[in-house]
Amino acid sequence: MDLTIYRSAIFDCDGVILDSNGMKSRAFRQALEGEEPELIDQFIRYHQENGGVSRTIKFRHFYQVMKEEKDFEKKAEATMRRYSELAKQGLLRCPEIPGIRKLLDHLYVQGASLFVVSGGDEEEVLSVFEARNLLRYFKKILGSPKTKNENMALLEKERLIHRPAVYFGDSAADLEAAEAFGLDFVFVASRSEWRDGRDKIAAKRLPAIEDFSNL
Repeated sequence: MDLTIYRSAIFDCDGVILDSNGMKSRAFRQALEGEEPELIDQFIRYHQENGGVSRTIKFRHFYQVMKEEKDFEKKAEATMRRYSELAKQGLLRCPEIPGIRKLLDHLYVQGASLFVVSGGDEEEVLSVFEARNLLRYFKKILGSPKTKNENMALLEKERLIHRPAVYFGDSAADLEAAEAFGLDFVFVASRSEWRDGRDKIAAKRLPAIEDFSNL
């Protein structure tokens, strides 16, 4: 894969830079401790099928749609605070995706403009990346509460994405964002929780890699 052609690169965070997808699924489960186990299982499946969607939308879905709670916003906020603490600690401890640091070094030296567009909380990602000495690679780090498409539109509005550009992602939301803005897409497969992701990517004849070890 010839990366020298790219002037800009967009990265998702979970499953692409950090090996954090499994940790976040466990954090969602812990945050909902005390709820019906079957309902939690259904929610985890919903979470995994909607990678890249903000935690705010997910917890509102749990309390408003799945549980049909009248006071869903208050309950969602309380659970989200528990989840946020668990997730931040997990993000600080989890390993990086193999080869990502070498790729970032290569693209940075090459002079490419690098960005993070995450479904995770923007302030949380910034804080974790600062602690992990990852901030220096990226011109902008964007996350929720804005959606991926909203954040991509912001980058476009500010004329920060220079073509040709590539988007490294592991979810349907990442693919949709790349296609919406005309970027090449590379599926990072090994830690993805997108159940039919490999089949969807193969059907579109798009490149897929396990991680960044062999790039």
